[in-house]
Amino acid sequence: MDSAHVFRLLPRDGVLEIVQSGAPEDLASARAFLDAIDRACADAGLTRLLFDNRATTPPAADVRAAIIDWVVARTSGQLGAWMMAIVLESEMLAVRLNMEAIANKSRHRAFGSTDEARAWLTRQRVR
Repeated sequence: MDSAHVFRLLPRDGVLEIVQSGAPEDLASARAFLDAIDRACADAGLTRLLFDNRATTPPAADVRAAIIDWVVARTSGQLGAWMMAIVLESEMLAVRLNMEAIANKSRHRAFGSTDEARAWLTRQRVR
């Protein structure tokens, strides 16, 4: 199984869709990935993101921590106007992510389908 990190950034109907497979191999590639998302959001004026992570693989612990910090920074606290919906293959992982989001008072949630994720993003009000 190829675990190279491949992603596409697709602005659609007020949402930036991030379709990805694999995982960033190290902190430098994770930062490049997150910087690309920041630039795409800034260029398109978007603060609602839909990650399709159904084909991703688990990243190294330090990469996972950096991604979580990036998500929490943008969906809670000072940069908290962003909203992120994350589509996952695993229901258990979705439950874990949702519990972390609630604990962090973060505006991101996990779902089992892109339809559910998009519906949640479009129902929510921007703060």
